[in-house]
Amino acid sequence: QEQEQEQEQEQEVERASAANYSREGEEPIPWPASALALPPGEGGPSFYPASIFGPFDRNRPRGAGQLTLPLPPHVLFSRNHSDVIIAGRAPRRLKSVIVSMDWMPDTAMVRRAEVQALSSSPDPPADDALAAAFALLDEDSDSRLAAPELELLLASLDADVDAPAVLKIADADQSGSLDLSELRRALAANAFHREETGRYRVALSLAEAEAVRALLHAARDAELEGDESEGAALGSAELGGARLGSDERPSRAHGASKPGHAGRKQHGVVPGTRAAVALMAGPDGPIIDAEGGWRPAGAAQGAAAGAALRFFNSEHEFEPRHVGALLRSLQPSPCADRLAWWLAVRSCRRRPRRDWQLTPLAKVFTDASEHVLLQRTALVSAVHRQLRKRHIYVQDAFNYFDHDGNGVLTCSELFSAFKSLGLQMPPASVHAAVRSIDADADGYIGADDWLAWMAPVAALDAAAAQARAAAGGSGGASPVGSPRGGGRLSASAIEQFIIPELHEVGARSTEGAGAAEPR
Repeated sequence: QEQEQEQEQEQEVERASAANYSREGEEPIPWPASALALPPGEGGPSFYPASIFGPFDRNRPRGAGQLTLPLPPHVLFSRNHSDVIIAGRAPRRLKSVIVSMDWMPDTAMVRRAEVQALSSSPDPPADDALAAAFALLDEDSDSRLAAPELELLLASLDADVDAPAVLKIADADQSGSLDLSELRRALAANAFHREETGRYRVALSLAEAEAVRALLHAARDAELEGDESEGAALGSAELGGARLGSDERPSRAHGASKPGHAGRKQHGVVPGTRAAVALMAGPDGPIIDAEGGWRPAGAAQGAAAGAALRFFNSEHEFEPRHVGALLRSLQPSPCADRLAWWLAVRSCRRRPRRDWQLTPLAKVFTDASEHVLLQRTALVSAVHRQLRKRHIYVQDAFNYFDHDGNGVLTCSELFSAFKSLGLQMPPASVHAAVRSIDADADGYIGADDWLAWMAPVAALDAAAAQARAAAGGSGGASPVGSPRGGGRLSASAIEQFIIPELHEVGARSTEGAGAAEPR
């Protein structure tokens, strides 16, 4: 029933797209090139935080206001790209992000955010998914994550800090490890991802992008030629339309800059400032042009900005790190609000309507927080750890767990497999795992599903097999046939338990599933 309601909601949103689109406010809003040296809100360009953008939604109750999402604060929209004042008034064709700008108004003011010691910070609310992830990562079951276990956590979070740095600020009792409470506080303080202040990612209109690129080239030429008068003219030129203004130099504004500029002393894109700019293809594509001593952002900040703009672009295919970045920023908003916002934005575009439930984006609409994603990643690590202890390669484990040999794993077979590996998981968690692994949503795990799920660790087995072959061993042969203690492992060696299958409990709920029963 819940799935039918979601489909009806999506159909209502799509019907709204057939309405006449408003053409209000399509005139470009010019802004001076010199504004690139000023932060947003302090006389800078006509940019605003993406977090206050709300699309028109015909289904939204009257008087409820525009629906917004807590997108990263360093992601901005130009009013020439998406006007926040007009967007929520009536149906309006939205532009995709074709070119984005990574922008530092003053490179000297760009600082990496530092997290202070967390010993006195309040303990965030308990989270079942985080507790489950913690238990899976806690290899020695001492209720603490030591440095090696913490490194697995950092890899799962795509963190840009190392274990010693996290322990320095989060290890309140100076034990050299983190307990669950300390981990909760560290995650709440974003201690695993250090973003820079004073840096922004901006969605530009194509006209603005063209004008900014002309500014970069003309500023570069002025610097090489030492023409101070031209530099002053650049600072007063206006952007927002398709060209800089009357002082634009068309001779090389859209072509290659003069040779010999590599290795020169860098100056700001606006004369007399330290403003730095890079134009990027799409939300997070390759660099088109850069000037002013620009340097790339950290991996986490870049992923967060790119994921947010791709989410606005109504894209479906996201890498795991982008899904994690989206969940980090959208965690304060309910899943229903995320879906409603995204559907409302997509209804304002002309593009094929794919079923989002069959794409990686589905996790953004079904997982309450990044902790759920962390739980899944921790489960992969825990399964692989237990397989290696038993000398079973990932590729062989599927056949080992397939009790009836029919080429798919049922929920009962996966539950039994986990239990045989010493992983105590309730049926509801197994059902959630099957949904996340099962690519075609038929309620079963095929061999391809299994290998795709274990892909992050399967490479380790491949490397081990190559090392074995190089050492004169049996090459790629699986060690399944010779476990420590002798004897051949087989599917029949696993005690089988029966739990409800997904088609018995529904595609989205496992309430009342009951306990597992021996076969």
